[in-house]
Amino acid sequence: TLDKNNLTELKAMPKPPDDVVMVVAAVRTLTSDPRRIPPARQRDWAVCKGMMSNVAQWMTAMEQFDVNNIPQPCVDAIQMYM
Repeated sequence: TLDKNNLTELKAMPKPPDDVVMVVAAVRTLTSDPRRIPPARQRDWAVCKGMMSNVAQWMTAMEQFDVNNIPQPCVDAIQMYM
């Protein structure tokens, strides 16, 4: 389970392992508006850190995320990570 301290530590990493960046980029993609999915070049670590700028707000969004209702365009866009 992730908590606020874990996410704060994650956000503070200057250059996390590639697998970590890949997971955070996939989360960014899955939680995007399906009409405005960011292109792959906008899923780098710097952009993903911006998504986590407010850790408490990001945690709340993740807790409320409906994993059973992910728009198909978002699922399609993460295929590159699988």
